[in-house]
Amino acid sequence: MPVRVVPAFPATDEPILVGGHEVGHHSWCHEVPMGHSDDHGAELFEPALDAHVAMAGHKPRGCRAQTGPSRRP
Repeated sequence: MPVRVVPAFPATDEPILVGGHEVGHHSWCHEVPMGHSDDHGAELFEPALDAHVAMAGHKPRGCRAQTGPSRRP
């Protein structure tokens, strides 16, 4: 889940964690990162990482960055 939903829907955090669901780093929001500068990428990545650690108590095991349109035709 993109991390911006964590503070918006705090009641969903515990069931996700207790249910053993994957908590992967998806950045702050689902943005296509192609064309982002390294600085802008870090501006999105680092706060999201901090929010994941605050929610789950540990760093996520991986990162799944969106690289293109997510809608299927």
